[in-house]
Amino acid sequence: MNMQRVLHLMAEKGASDLYLSANAPVMLKINGQLLPVTDHVLAPQDPRAMLAEILTPLQLEELDQEGELNMGFGIQKVGSFRLSAFKQRASVAAVIRCIPVRIPSIDTLHLPTVLSNLALEKRGLILMVGATGTGKSTTMASMLEWRNQHLSGHILTIEEPIEFLFSNKRSIVNQREVGRDTQSLHIALKSPAPPSPRPTTAAKP
Repeated sequence: MNMQRVLHLMAEKGASDLYLSANAPVMLKINGQLLPVTDHVLAPQDPRAMLAEILTPLQLEELDQEGELNMGFGIQKVGSFRLSAFKQRASVAAVIRCIPVRIPSIDTLHLPTVLSNLALEKRGLILMVGATGTGKSTTMASMLEWRNQHLSGHILTIEEPIEFLFSNKRSIVNQREVGRDTQSLHIALKSPAPPSPRPTTAAKP
């Protein structure tokens, strides 16, 4: 099964997640329901072979050696995605999440006004916690975009992996990805920061 074709189908159907696992069909999550793409059941070697179509040799080597790989990637004219690949029962499995091309606004998400106010604060610590799929990354992105639109300054993010891509508006936005732009979250937070970065965002899935 062609991985590019599956990702195109994922975007066309508006699926939130794609699942690759041995002894099961390729599954799409649409409106909260898991639906098979075809009746074809993946053999143990199939998920890795499909991922090899979109990964570089180094990324595939990391998956083989470390047993897991988390990264963001994009496909032109299709969209942006977040990959979480891992080994299970001597085979490779993966979950791929579709990331909206446009960053949802605070108003679109119907978030409380307090979050837009917090996004403009000069100092402080904001912790965004919750279960997977509850909107932590989207909420953080909408807050950063609000600040980007309303305040002049420098925004620095440290992400694992990068999901939403920001463009400079009233602020300059620099995004660092753990494993690609820095060795670890710990090192990135300890390294000398550029003059007056505000705010700094550290994000993990």
